[in-house]
Amino acid sequence: MLLKKKKKIKANKLKDTVKSRKMRSLKQKFVFGVRVFSFLFVLLLCFIGYLNINKFFDQIYKYSADLGFTLENLTIEGQQFSDNSLISKELKLKKGMPIFAISLDSLKSRLEKIQWVKHAIVERDLPHTVHIYIVERTPIALGQKDKKLYIIDDEGIMINEANLDKHMHLPIIIGDGAEIYANSLINILKTNPELYKKIYSITHVSERRWNVRFDNELEVKLPEENIELAWKKVIKLYNNNELFLPDVAAIDLRITNKIYVEKK
Repeated sequence: MLLKKKKKIKANKLKDTVKSRKMRSLKQKFVFGVRVFSFLFVLLLCFIGYLNINKFFDQIYKYSADLGFTLENLTIEGQQFSDNSLISKELKLKKGMPIFAISLDSLKSRLEKIQWVKHAIVERDLPHTVHIYIVERTPIALGQKDKKLYIIDDEGIMINEANLDKHMHLPIIIGDGAEIYANSLINILKTNPELYKKIYSITHVSERRWNVRFDNELEVKLPEENIELAWKKVIKLYNNNELFLPDVAAIDLRITNKIYVEKK
């Protein structure tokens, strides 16, 4: 009787083992099937791409245009110095084109290649409008290089502008690499706007210090350090009508607490 029970237990264990093996086999087949399906799906996508997926999107854009999503309005804000013809050339937009076919990132990238454009923001306003916001570079001076004048912005970027008429009021920066350091100096010189307007040129001497020349050819030699303090002395002379004297050719402030006057 005892032997029969043992045989029955062994038979049950054998059935469980076979069942477990079948489940593992089915699971493996399922996983394998999923992998095969995924592989075939990827192949299908590649095949669609091979058949030129651009045509598929062209149809989508055309269908969206038929529904009324077309470019009818274009607004541009922030433009002051950028050339209109250059902007139009870079935009490459046509009235009535599908508005979803316009790549905003591509527009932004192309606009920021224009030398005056520092940043550009492009937004799509459905169903008919694209808004463009331009942040232009800030001109602070004219730079002289190879006997040619360039516009210098507050980051030291040199802008090649054919027409300088709007910028001839800016001082001329002279010296190798002067455009890189000019902004910090100009911020000091602008503390007296009236006096700043009388500056003709600013020369970077030996890449260490600056000479400021005014419209009447008076030259002020600034020190390497404590430029702000030295400029305050110049402002004080100007306010006391002691700066632009007819017999003075230069004022030397290179030595701290000393003012040397050079006569004509």
